[in-house]
Amino acid sequence: MSTIINPFNTTDPILSRTDGSYVVQYNSKPYHVCAKTEDPDNLFDLTEIEAFAKANPTLVSPDTSSYSIDQKASQGLITLAEYQDYAYSQIDAKVQTKLVAGFSYNGQTIPCDTTSQANLTSEITAMVAGIVTYPVIWDLGAGNSLSLTDQASLTAFAQAMKSFIQTTYSKGVTAKATIKAATSASVVQSTYQGF
Repeated sequence: MSTIINPFNTTDPILSRTDGSYVVQYNSKPYHVCAKTEDPDNLFDLTEIEAFAKANPTLVSPDTSSYSIDQKASQGLITLAEYQDYAYSQIDAKVQTKLVAGFSYNGQTIPCDTTSQANLTSEITAMVAGIVTYPVIWDLGAGNSLSLTDQASLTAFAQAMKSFIQTTYSKGVTAKATIKAATSASVVQSTYQGF
């Protein structure tokens, strides 16, 4: 067997990729080393790099640049706290998505985005002050609307929206508590992905 010639700077780690190729530093730049069948003009022979990596395992690290955060967490490449922070942000985003998607009321889908919540607060404030004008027409977009004809129908609508909003946020809080109590990445992952 020939002597392994190391034409790259071994003070930087050699990165092994999941596809069996490597990334090495050459002239201060990353260089992808793959099989000659994939790249006939490759500067380095993959078999020599493999032999060098096998003989010097402390100089080889996995190339994690393309790993998802889930892969990084499962392999211990980020801390559990970092993964939990990521999962909290995912729960927050999913709560907002659920609110925007809305809930079903009298056969209509009612979005609960920030604007809808502010509009409802305005209508309830007007109702309490005795200055609301009925019917209140709730625009659902795409030419659809919901007519709230009196105080009872406006109150029922407000209660339904409030209940949906509270339930959605409550589920988010519960998911975050599960994530906070988690002692493993797998629990964090299954909680935020299942939300």
